[in-house]
Amino acid sequence: MSRLENHLRWLFSAPNLIKFDGSVRLVDWLPAGFDLDQFCADIDQQQRDIFDDIGKKRLGIYFEALYGYVLEHALGWEVLTRNFAIRDDEHRTLGEIDFLVRNRETGLVEHHEIAVKFYLGYRNASADCETLWYGPDSRDRLHIKASRLLDHQLTLLETPIARSRLEEMGLPQPDLKRIFMPGYLFYPADSVLESSPLESSSLESPQIASSNHLRGTWRFANEIPEEFYASHTVLWKPDWLGPWDQPLAPDPEATRAEIDRIAAGGRPRLFAGLEEDPDTGSWVESSRCFVVPPSWPSF
Repeated sequence: MSRLENHLRWLFSAPNLIKFDGSVRLVDWLPAGFDLDQFCADIDQQQRDIFDDIGKKRLGIYFEALYGYVLEHALGWEVLTRNFAIRDDEHRTLGEIDFLVRNRETGLVEHHEIAVKFYLGYRNASADCETLWYGPDSRDRLHIKASRLLDHQLTLLETPIARSRLEEMGLPQPDLKRIFMPGYLFYPADSVLESSPLESSSLESPQIASSNHLRGTWRFANEIPEEFYASHTVLWKPDWLGPWDQPLAPDPEATRAEIDRIAAGGRPRLFAGLEEDPDTGSWVESSRCFVVPPSWPSF
């Protein structure tokens, strides 16, 4: 399976990170009889170069491009506008609407806000404080993103100025609002019970997290066990989307070199733990682990 097909399949099935009654699960809206295998293969054949170029940009831009393509070409929904900036009378930007779409099945106009996010749970062992969920860039935090998404972005079209801007552009007011925010929450590796990886952790999930959110672990680069190097490979964006597979076993020296760079103060990196498939001989992802520098999240 190609990288693009892998990313698309993950997009269709990935659960949302946070609880919200209007969460989107794309596979639930596919038309009856839709051939997902053929759809993904066709995009890979016809659009691969285009999406490869987009994939060289920020992960969020790539994710948004995939989402828009799927809405129009798989679900058959009409995208009325995307990235629609709401500005006040002094031309100050108040916010931006990700998607305004017409649902083909219901005929309703929907406001969609989307994001793909990865957060690491951190609790200072020397302090009696709550767990904070940081992005690899620790300036990004789950509670801040969720609050902005739910309290600002999703409510923006309810304001008089936004309604006025829609009317000026000849766009309809939305009938409902939805969120699509897949991703992973990563738990400290030493808080996960070895007998049941990712199932039991002494670190509680954030209350806002959906019960079926995707999970991984994280470690400090100076605390990596020796067996990690032979079983893990670094994932580069946009391959954070979808489970990774490769024909060859992980390269321990390449993994060690990358972790050494992180230990010296480099950026956090996402690694896939791989296991060999006895039927195909391919190495397929069985786990995910973020490796962060010793100073994280303070760096």
